[in-house]
Amino acid sequence: MEEFRQTVESQVVSLSALDSYASVINTQVILFYENESATPDFMPAHQLKEGFYKTLKQFPTLAGYFRQKPDNGLEIVIDKDDLNLPEYRESTSDIHFDSLDGLMSAGVVPIPSSSSDRIKLANVHIVRLKDNSGVAMFISIIHAIGDGTGFYVFWMAWLSLNTRNKLMDRVITGAGWQGSLYKINRAKLDSLRTEVSKHIPDGERISNNDVLSALIAKTLAQSEQRFPIACDSRMRLGISHLNYVGNAQFLPAFSVPIEQSESPTTPGSLAEIARLVREVVNSADAEHIASYFDTLYNEPSSYTRPQSRFGLYSADFGRGAPAFATTRPNRVAEAVSILPDRPPSKDLYVSFTNTAQMLELIRTNKFWSDFAEFVY
Repeated sequence: MEEFRQTVESQVVSLSALDSYASVINTQVILFYENESATPDFMPAHQLKEGFYKTLKQFPTLAGYFRQKPDNGLEIVIDKDDLNLPEYRESTSDIHFDSLDGLMSAGVVPIPSSSSDRIKLANVHIVRLKDNSGVAMFISIIHAIGDGTGFYVFWMAWLSLNTRNKLMDRVITGAGWQGSLYKINRAKLDSLRTEVSKHIPDGERISNNDVLSALIAKTLAQSEQRFPIACDSRMRLGISHLNYVGNAQFLPAFSVPIEQSESPTTPGSLAEIARLVREVVNSADAEHIASYFDTLYNEPSSYTRPQSRFGLYSADFGRGAPAFATTRPNRVAEAVSILPDRPPSKDLYVSFTNTAQMLELIRTNKFWSDFAEFVY
């Protein structure tokens, strides 16, 4: 930690309207590592902590604090003499995987920490499980610092300092909005795409993500007709090489036709929605993205996050890949995430956050329940 302090330079980072808008929520991930070989010194505490603060040198904004600007915007102040250090803690549990209610050390909505009047921009909680059976990790970074890509870059930078643990499939629950998880068999998804493609005009292309997004939208159509899809604008703007870690999510939305809320789920009805998904994704050019951000700044707007492309199972902190990785179940209202399974599996997970009533409607939807395997 002291080595990190010595490298900090005081500076002020002005946040864009999108960054400021995202300051009301945290980006979070939960990882479970299993000590399969009963290694005595499993994922050493000093090594993890040392790696964390070395990584922090590359992300000094995580040690800053928010300050409101005269125009009511936000900026992050990094003061080397008055750092707002991330909350980093480690604890032990007498639970052998079954219940980890105290794991999530930060809420979905950022609030000032109990030790100060400032919002911590990053929180890490490492829990060592009973009988040295494994480690659970909770990582939370305020969304104003960056989007999912930025979060992933930080995470990968940290683990790269601790490289060569199997994740345990356990349920994390919370109050308020509830979470539900389903597993999607890749062979089933491929088969469904083949059937849906028969209803797509010649020359048009749809992906597995289009089909899965269409099925999710169809399943949710009775409660929400507007369905945003998260797209990373970096590649579309030609700035991927700049390693930008701020908020660059483009959220084009489409309206599910009202008749879709009453019609049965068939390859034909899914083809109609899949074409809408492909249309909004293909429309994501520089002009459209610029117009979107202009609108967002004036009219801030639940969306689907395709996180299956992030290397969640690359999170090797020195003892192998996680056996299971997931987002926080009780996140933002009406959020949906598409997550990868642990390699070499090509299956996917779909995580819903919604009301208990809506989650029950999803679970009892015949087409969805036949297609997706309920996990929790």
